[in-house]
Amino acid sequence: MNREDIEGIVGGLKNAIERGANLEKAKNTFLNAGYSQEDIDEAVKLIPEESKKTEKLQEPSAHLILPSLKQEAGKPLPAIPKPEIQKKKHPVQTMLLLIAIIIFVLMLTLLGAMFLFK
Repeated sequence: MNREDIEGIVGGLKNAIERGANLEKAKNTFLNAGYSQEDIDEAVKLIPEESKKTEKLQEPSAHLILPSLKQEAGKPLPAIPKPEIQKKKHPVQTMLLLIAIIIFVLMLTLLGAMFLFK
């Protein structure tokens, strides 16, 4: 493979490691995707050692996410409002309604014209 492909593998491996995957799983992913073992090994050599270490991502603390919902002593947490769900009409129903409205308007127009020209 060419240099650009190996650089792409390097970027993908670094990305996987940054997201918490270990290097072996990331290498297997590229191998399963059809890349050669030689290209993957070459890419691994280009990754600095400190980047190869998997760091576990920390979960954000609840107080960082919802600071306004801190529970005061003896008081329950406020209820979180549920989002409103809108029902979508099916396209066929919408089209039939549109056709019915058009027919109704045409009939009114024809009736109006008949009364005008009597």
